[in-house]
Amino acid sequence: MKPSKEQELAIRTVDKNILVCASAGAGKTTVLIERLMKRIEEDRVSVNEILAMTFTEAAAGEMKRRLSKKLNVKYEKTNDPFLYTQITLLANANISTIHSFCLSVIRNYSYVLNLDPKRASNILDEATASLYKKEALDRVLNHAYATYPDAFDELLEHFSSRPEADQGVRNAITGLSTILGSKPDPEEWLNSSVSSYTVEHSLSTLSEPLRSYFFMHWQLAIEEFEERFNELKSASLNDPLTDDAFLLCLQILSTQIKVAKTAIEAYDYSKIRTAFFTMAENLPATKNKALDEVKEARKSVAKFIQDNIPKLFEEDLWIDDLNTMRRRLFRLGELTRDFRHEYASIKEDQNCIDFDDMEHFALAILRDEKFKVRNVYKEQFKEILVDEFQDSNDVQDLLVELISRGNNIFRVGDIKQSIYRFRNAKPQIMQGLIQRNHANDLLIYLKQNFRSDQTIVEFNNLVFDHAMNVEGMRSAYLAEDAVSIGSDRQNGGFPVEIHWVVDEEETEEVVDEPIEEENSDDQERAPSLEVDEKPGVALKKARHIADDILQKIQSTPYTKWSDYVILVRSHLLKTFLKKAFDEVGIPYFIDVQSGFYQADSVQDCLQFLHLCLHPDNDQLLIGTLLSPFFGFSQDDIATLYRSKGKTGLRESLRSLHPEIDARIRDLSISATSSPMRRLLPLLFDFNDYYTDICTHSQRTNLDLFLQKALSFEENHGSLPKFLDLIEEIKDEKSSEAIPISLEDNVVRVMTIHQSKGLQFPVVYFWSSLRQDVLDLKSEIISDSDLGIGIRSILLPQRYVRSNPIRIAIETKAVQEEMEEQMRVLYVALTRPQHLLVIVDAKSNKTYASSLTRSAIFRRIGYSGWLATILSNKTSDLYNEVEVIGKISEISAPSISPVIHEFTPILRTEQPFEYQTPSSQEQAFFPDFTLHYRDILDGKERGTRLHRLIERLPMTIWTPALIHSIDPSCTQDEIDAFMAFHDSDYYQNAKSAVIEREYPFAILQQNRLVNGIVDMLAIYPDRVELVDFKTDRSGTASQLIERYQGQLRAYYDALRIVYPEKEVKTFLYSFNLREILEVYHENHP
Repeated sequence: MKPSKEQELAIRTVDKNILVCASAGAGKTTVLIERLMKRIEEDRVSVNEILAMTFTEAAAGEMKRRLSKKLNVKYEKTNDPFLYTQITLLANANISTIHSFCLSVIRNYSYVLNLDPKRASNILDEATASLYKKEALDRVLNHAYATYPDAFDELLEHFSSRPEADQGVRNAITGLSTILGSKPDPEEWLNSSVSSYTVEHSLSTLSEPLRSYFFMHWQLAIEEFEERFNELKSASLNDPLTDDAFLLCLQILSTQIKVAKTAIEAYDYSKIRTAFFTMAENLPATKNKALDEVKEARKSVAKFIQDNIPKLFEEDLWIDDLNTMRRRLFRLGELTRDFRHEYASIKEDQNCIDFDDMEHFALAILRDEKFKVRNVYKEQFKEILVDEFQDSNDVQDLLVELISRGNNIFRVGDIKQSIYRFRNAKPQIMQGLIQRNHANDLLIYLKQNFRSDQTIVEFNNLVFDHAMNVEGMRSAYLAEDAVSIGSDRQNGGFPVEIHWVVDEEETEEVVDEPIEEENSDDQERAPSLEVDEKPGVALKKARHIADDILQKIQSTPYTKWSDYVILVRSHLLKTFLKKAFDEVGIPYFIDVQSGFYQADSVQDCLQFLHLCLHPDNDQLLIGTLLSPFFGFSQDDIATLYRSKGKTGLRESLRSLHPEIDARIRDLSISATSSPMRRLLPLLFDFNDYYTDICTHSQRTNLDLFLQKALSFEENHGSLPKFLDLIEEIKDEKSSEAIPISLEDNVVRVMTIHQSKGLQFPVVYFWSSLRQDVLDLKSEIISDSDLGIGIRSILLPQRYVRSNPIRIAIETKAVQEEMEEQMRVLYVALTRPQHLLVIVDAKSNKTYASSLTRSAIFRRIGYSGWLATILSNKTSDLYNEVEVIGKISEISAPSISPVIHEFTPILRTEQPFEYQTPSSQEQAFFPDFTLHYRDILDGKERGTRLHRLIERLPMTIWTPALIHSIDPSCTQDEIDAFMAFHDSDYYQNAKSAVIEREYPFAILQQNRLVNGIVDMLAIYPDRVELVDFKTDRSGTASQLIERYQGQLRAYYDALRIVYPEKEVKTFLYSFNLREILEVYHENHP
């Protein structure tokens, strides 16, 4: 096909910095290859004089392959020796990712930084990097305790409510280090971020970008309030009962809205605050007989006031908060610098680098003024080509600028497809170049779509002309972005289908708990979003998609399974489609990338290995018995519990299933005595798990698991260390092993990020009604321009509130995330060639007639955007239909009885949250001073002492007996045990039925609460609980305050289990050697 005029211009222009804006389906790859061919064949530019940087290695490989094919075809026709030479050079051409280019810079010029060139060939994997980071953190925290304990204690209290825990500080340090790793000048950026917290007299003295976004927050608030106010005003004017007093209040509210808007423009926070309080004082009251519309509108306005008034703190208080947070942030910055230095030292000692080092070492080499290596590259490269430019970050863009000649960069990208914000991609870089307009710049738009049929192209023009041109947002869908079809074969086409799935038995939205995607792996997913999808609704949508595919494969030209692709936002949603496809027999390929270590077969093996090392752990035993290794049912587990009596669950297994217990015991012996290279094959062969139970893909994952284990064992050590490492890193960024060919005739399910750059005949887009920005839940958030945002935490009470800098950064984060979500939607809707089907559950919400910034910030989801844009419109481009879908009942996992009064298995059809009493929020954090080793040893000591409590008899204790059970017990610990034994409380308790280390599980308001009770004394008329605490600090009142929430949860649970008995709860402090009764206010 002959190139278009714009394509021809992009192919042939030289001696310019060219930026090609290529919309989806515009033939970008063809232009890249044709330009390279022109430069080589006509301009006689050698392959080794070209630098082409792509986003992925796959893209680089494809570019080399296509260029090689064209060069060979041309050489066969011309027999040109120059072309032959280029073909021979192609294998080592500089066509690669930017990270590969950076590695070559380091290898070739490592002497500039006095680096061993071998370091560039020794790149850390995620597991080893985690080990080194932990070692660096240990060094830094040890030093912090010894050098400035008071300042460090304050930081510990800020990031954790538990005095024995330092994980919060660890997470903060590594999180901030990751942020710094994406900056060209980390030190300068960190110093600037800390200094921004120095504020005097007025919030108007904040830096301009911070001030702008802080007041944008209140601008958005007043916009939303005005929308609600207008609804109230409109409804009240239609109500004959509206009186003059009501109308006067409305007039006051209208005036205050104007006052607030003026104050926002003037950056006058005090006047904004006054306006909101005035509105709250003049909210009109509705009459009993007022119209329902008036009552609802008034309720909406009142709720908004109630939600926002508590956030309007006095200006002086906020200024004090900022200065306090500056001190803590300064200390955190110091620790992070120390951590980065220690981590760098370890990498130097080990002669290796990590992923971040690639860019930063290369940047340092190219910036060096002594050797001026950048001039070597300037001389070498006549053509620098950057693909997917919209996803560049600051460091990458600076690298390219340093080696360019000022007129030889060819960049191609599409801002509308920038969807890698979580990788620090900055579409603003491309936007800046579009607006730069230098003499050496040439801007070209490719405005034709060669991929999709006309109906799809015009539907997307309609949608994004509205979605990306919302006033107050920075996205734009310009006239140049409105593409047309590029060939006659694209004329016409099927209308876009929008399927609103309605439950066959319900007219309202299904009430169900949302799914929260936890730590879903990997690089293909933007981790900043929480998927608010309800399990019942998700399965209903999945089943509808399955049914619709079955219909279309018989009634449309698309008769192959491989014609169909379903695009989802989250890997977690793939599981529902897998279930739906299994039910109707649709062949599929679903890469459920929850991370390699989360693969089912790997999880089964990890759980069994943990059981081998901890054979008396009931939780591990239950999980292993329920796994495919044994296939126990929930009723089988209940039987074990019923026969448990006062012995452990393992004793029940030994009694009821001695052969199973013996086999587990044999494998446990191997786990403690054999290397992993012998142990893991035994595990895989256990009950023919590998050969008979695992699928092909599961066996592939186990093969990879074995490789990782053996590699770790060779370099680092034993099974316990390997399991500890997996717990430390939680989940590798590598995905599961994939044993299937992508050419198979199967339906494919993939995330939108996975689909980028691809095209498919038929696309189902799984839409949604809401997104939550998970970044906002992080303790530390950041922005390249605004700096670092942390919450204000008042100590010792641990009152938490936001502050102006945190609010500013959160506001910008939401804006950028929602703008990116518009681009994610664009990527999804531009994948289909012939048929696009959008699917979501029908909502009863009413949407406005136009999409506003306020609505976008309320995060109404892709479906909310589409419903708003398409409301009150008719078009032949799309059809909206309501389809009947049936929701199957999604049951919560069955919970076995764990207190002997519960004989039936506890089951529920309601969704629930999982919680333990120790996870209850603690509102008080006492002053303390602990040595770092005390904290490191605290958890281990607590576990050891609790294990000893469980093994002690229920009658008489002696020091000799205690020492014989646990020889590691110190004299001080023995004395603490004997103090409890000799107490009047324990002597009296001997008359009761005593249970120790007693597990329980109950449901409270659809929330699963489970835990283990240290000691339970059951009397005829009452139940008394004792919780043993090993804290080495805290007075009696402080301990009661600290554990009030946890004991309250135990109290509530026991009142459900023993409704006719009085419940009392106590703490026994090993440190104080006192039994403390914990009272629960407002409880009978």
